[in-house]
Amino acid sequence: MQNPIILKAVLCSAVLASTVAPTLATAGVEPFGESFDGWKFTQENVGQSILCRAVHNNQYVLGKQTNRRVHISFPNNTFNGTDTQASLAVGNDSEIITASGNGTRLILSNIPEAVFDTIGPERGFTWRAASKGNVQQGIVKLNDSTTSAIERLDECLDANSSKATATAVSSSQDWRKGAVGREVACSLKVKGKTYLNGTCRYDADKDGSFRLFGDKYFVYLTMLDKGFAGAAWNASPDSSHAQALLGEDFKRKGGCWIGKSAEICAWNKTEVKKPQTPSSTTPTRIKFAKGAISATVTGKLAGFESQQSYVIAVGKGQTMTVEQLNPANQRTTLGITAPNGADVSDMDLSCNNSKKVSPTIAGDYTIRVSECMKADAWKGGYKLKVTVK
Repeated sequence: MQNPIILKAVLCSAVLASTVAPTLATAGVEPFGESFDGWKFTQENVGQSILCRAVHNNQYVLGKQTNRRVHISFPNNTFNGTDTQASLAVGNDSEIITASGNGTRLILSNIPEAVFDTIGPERGFTWRAASKGNVQQGIVKLNDSTTSAIERLDECLDANSSKATATAVSSSQDWRKGAVGREVACSLKVKGKTYLNGTCRYDADKDGSFRLFGDKYFVYLTMLDKGFAGAAWNASPDSSHAQALLGEDFKRKGGCWIGKSAEICAWNKTEVKKPQTPSSTTPTRIKFAKGAISATVTGKLAGFESQQSYVIAVGKGQTMTVEQLNPANQRTTLGITAPNGADVSDMDLSCNNSKKVSPTIAGDYTIRVSECMKADAWKGGYKLKVTVK
């Protein structure tokens, strides 16, 4: 067994969210190549290098940079710690590395590239990390295409080897000029201070991730999993890169994404810039006919912040299923809140048309129906079937 090499490295979570402004799009175009077998690929200019990512099933991220740094990121909602000692085992190789987690994802950094590359033929790895007495370990299994995915990362590095230089810009730069997308009303607050409050260019991906460009600032929000998103912004009008991490704890509420350190909002330009939340309207109570176990309700949505809420009494030990009966529109998101205010629906950021929960406490449960915020605001009707048995 080889002697482990202690790698002293500082993990920069912003590597996962750092992105390039529209004027540098030629150095950081996303995606990089076609997706295959559950893998998709992106590239981003993160200041002094290009970051190439291979993402498996929207959960596991393998990252390489043109400065030869590598990292791995995957969902983990219990590990909290920064720059803690961890180990990575791939086949017969075992290395001491660095781990950081914020309660949503675990990030392993500065893995020797030679060990990183063997993840392909081994189709996975084993990890172990500890923070404040909390020791965790696990096995990550990927698929037979992992070697090809890592080869695509190397192709991305080769293609960008001459494009990794950051470009300085003038503070007079209006980031809306040249940005793709459509014009929306927007707001960005960071640690209580407002940086955007007006109009922005809004450009969204199919998975719900989006980029918001204002006059002096811009912010990128990237969908992760379990209803969470990560975000980063340029932090200074003179910076052309979203190198400042805002966190990976953002969750959607109406037309806004809210995290511990920031609030990012986008609305239709013609509509009032106020997110509609379940507490701002009176939910419609769903009642079953005598002897029935299900009922249907209908409603309409009218834009990004449009949301309708319903309330229904559910007993402990029962099962509630909520289904949209006209799923062809693929533009609604469902969420369910327990009587104590906790989200019990494992709400994600993409469009979804059904939810099933098994309440552990009795009382009134709130069902939220909202537009899932694709690139274009959607207006239309829906029909829900709610079953409790």
